[in-house]
Amino acid sequence: MIAATVLALDPYDEKLSVLTHLMIPRLKESFKQLGLGQADLAAFMSRLLKQDPSVLLIAVLREGGKLIGHCGASIDDSQVYVLQPRLDEPTTTDTVGEMLSLVEQWVKSYNETMGAKVVLKLVLVTRRFDTKWTKKYGFGNPRYLMEKQLD
Repeated sequence: MIAATVLALDPYDEKLSVLTHLMIPRLKESFKQLGLGQADLAAFMSRLLKQDPSVLLIAVLREGGKLIGHCGASIDDSQVYVLQPRLDEPTTTDTVGEMLSLVEQWVKSYNETMGAKVVLKLVLVTRRFDTKWTKKYGFGNPRYLMEKQLD
């Protein structure tokens, strides 16, 4: 197992912008596995590049800066849709939990910026039902959308 760092990507950050480009093939595969198409990926990336505050891209880096995981999220209506977090290798900490926690912090900040609680629910979009999502992270399962009410 390896140590990993979880961080939100800013496509215009001088040091981290290259990671945004490296994420595209990973996101393309995630979108495909979830039954989402190229147009969905293009819309997500367009919002990210426009610095839309309702879109979040998360990278997981191992020591030395190698990209080993990712997660994406977008706010639509009163829900935040989260692509199933992915990791290439096991890590020494609960990295998936760290990604989900970062999403929840981002939503809290978004709600504060909006001056009201506009995002009420977190919806995990996953390709299959896995009881781990329910037991460990508190999601319920209406089919392939795992939902969690936000405080």
